[in-house]
Amino acid sequence: IVVTGTIPEPGVGGEYDVQDGFGWTNGVILDLLVTYSDRMTIADIGDELTPKPIKPCRKKTNRIDYNIIIMIMLHAIIFYFAKCAFTLQI
Repeated sequence: IVVTGTIPEPGVGGEYDVQDGFGWTNGVILDLLVTYSDRMTIADIGDELTPKPIKPCRKKTNRIDYNIIIMIMLHAIIFYFAKCAFTLQI
């Protein structure tokens, strides 16, 4: 990865076509890391990363009501076939 130089060069490859301005934040972060890496330190965080126990979600409000999903799917299927039948009659 090239993060130095005075002439900007567009990126190449990847899933999408190259776009102006797309991904500039990655370049800025890489440039900051290269420029200031000799001055950066990481403070001791001690036990701050100790995982806390996870409580399972038991509230009914957070559960998916599958009956509603089934009703929505049935309505969508009925609407789709009704629309197909209507367009065949015209």
